[in-house]
Amino acid sequence: MTQTAEIQSFNPENGFGFLLLGDGRLMLFDVTACLAGPWRGQQVRVELAGDGHRVVRVEPTSLPDSSHPVTTLTEAAHRLRAEGLLQELTRGELEAIAGRLGLEGRPEEVPRVLAAYYAHPVLGEQRALDDRFARPGDGDLGPRLTELLDEPADGDLALDSAPPSLRGGELPLHDPAFVEAVQRRRVASPADLALIDGANAMLAERADPRRVLCLADGSGAFCMALSRGRRLAEVGALPLSLSRPHLSRVVTA
Repeated sequence: MTQTAEIQSFNPENGFGFLLLGDGRLMLFDVTACLAGPWRGQQVRVELAGDGHRVVRVEPTSLPDSSHPVTTLTEAAHRLRAEGLLQELTRGELEAIAGRLGLEGRPEEVPRVLAAYYAHPVLGEQRALDDRFARPGDGDLGPRLTELLDEPADGDLALDSAPPSLRGGELPLHDPAFVEAVQRRRVASPADLALIDGANAMLAERADPRRVLCLADGSGAFCMALSRGRRLAEVGALPLSLSRPHLSRVVTA
């Protein structure tokens, strides 16, 4: 949900502040949720999550609504954080990644940032799991998809509940030999796409709003609500390939 608000205070040293919502509530916010600023007295639009108890995006009312396309890598990262992704990607880490990789700050560089973010030697695996992200080269795409879908946002659904034709027929999602055959492949490989299309067919059949969505360059795949993926793709924050089967029907998140 979105509300207008006014920034009441902000401490740049710790990155936290308070804003006053239009409904009279005083809410804590984090600088990582801000698209610009913030400063005391600034009028902003606020996106709330967690049943309206958590601020996930703060943008000045002077900026176009967040449906406008992103123009910089920093803005793309802000948009992804506002959607609940990359929650540990601080401004400092983003700058360090961009400097190390020689990035120019364009939104189309997001996949390279994602690769570095999820490759963190200590935090990478948990980050990928938190964001429902499957990396190429994991060598376990079948089990990983099962893991990502075992904790659905809505309802109790796992790949084990797929129709028999998807469990043990054309797409043996749990067959160790089949999983081994796709080791070290990119997500865009034919075998991986077979797994992904099978998972998406099952999700569509069960009226689940989620889909497994590949990055356009084939470097990874997210499991998220299809409407959420389309929203991020349309503004250029996340370059997703939406041309695969079972991705044409938008299901409300």
